[in-house]
Amino acid sequence: MLSVTIQIHRHILSSQCCIRYEDSFHVVDSLQVSCMPSKLCLSLLRGAEIIREVHIIAPTDFFIPSSLSSDQIDSVDSGSNLMCPTSQISSNHFIADLRFRLRVSSIEKLCHSIIEVPVDVKNFFRERFQKHKLWDFVCGSCGCILSEKSLSFDSLKEYSESELSEGWFCHKMISNPIPQWSSQVLYMDDVSFYLDHHFFKSQDSFCTNLKNNMNCPECGILLGVEKAPHSLRRFFFDKLMLANSFINEDPAKYVHKVILLSFWSLFQKSCASSIIVKLFLYNKEEDLCLLLWIPTEKISQFHLAHSAQDFPLETRLESTAVYKVLYFVGDSSSDSIRSWRHDFTVDYYCVSDTLIKTVVEMLKKSSLHAPHVPNPFSHGFLTPINASLF
Repeated sequence: MLSVTIQIHRHILSSQCCIRYEDSFHVVDSLQVSCMPSKLCLSLLRGAEIIREVHIIAPTDFFIPSSLSSDQIDSVDSGSNLMCPTSQISSNHFIADLRFRLRVSSIEKLCHSIIEVPVDVKNFFRERFQKHKLWDFVCGSCGCILSEKSLSFDSLKEYSESELSEGWFCHKMISNPIPQWSSQVLYMDDVSFYLDHHFFKSQDSFCTNLKNNMNCPECGILLGVEKAPHSLRRFFFDKLMLANSFINEDPAKYVHKVILLSFWSLFQKSCASSIIVKLFLYNKEEDLCLLLWIPTEKISQFHLAHSAQDFPLETRLESTAVYKVLYFVGDSSSDSIRSWRHDFTVDYYCVSDTLIKTVVEMLKKSSLHAPHVPNPFSHGFLTPINASLF
């Protein structure tokens, strides 16, 4: 496996590069990179023999070869060349990691404008309501229809009284309660609906389950998480779906879309008032916590990974704008979780377990081929939503 990651910081015109090679048979004993103004040349070597050579083609005079540098003890620096030997990790696992810095002449040569969508998950539901009038509530896991009959709502409104502060937090988000509840209004926040139990089927055990345990009577998944004022119950978007017989929709794609919209709605809400976003996402039912530390300034990233024999001999340097993220996953007793509890710069949200697990999975996948750095916090990357996704 050969992977190449180049991260370019826009304001300082500097790039951080990581080349990683892995194999099981010690076919390659060293990895070499050579820098030229308009390309990087990567060579897999066995002694003096070149096993494979690939070129990363950049815009004209993009790189500054004289700035090539590395702090690695095992790398050999020779002007505009760096070399790193492979190391044996186990009996059948050999690896070479070459990490270095390199200045660039101009980010404008590389970056293309991307249309980013101002994200508000509530607008997603408003648009659906404009197209169709009658809706059913169904289980997001098994598709069981839970509503007594097809429902219609006159309007959607933001549910402004939230439990954004728990008892063990020292600060609260200021909010105003709903002045008077109406059955013709669908209330929601960025991650959930707020519904009265009378909307749901009452025969057999449906109503009993929904009033008490809030589990789906078919598959048993937890649908609602807690009571709210005005006899309302809270249902996370990914647990309770809004369905319409005229929409042929894959439930898994619906849930994934709503989770992404919910997460980016929370991020953009926090992003508006800070250059560093610190999010604390908590699921009470599983005692699952996710801490996110995200600079609001995006970096440009090029990433490509293939088996060494299938890696393109020549590929163009094309970047994607991403957010670099430090994150930690744990329960409420973890030391890192405790240290964030009383931090006034942290935005805290109760969310579904599925939202947390989806974000963590994206972060893990984004750094799959990156070298592991021992630290309580892991690092990953998130690509913002753009117009092509929705």
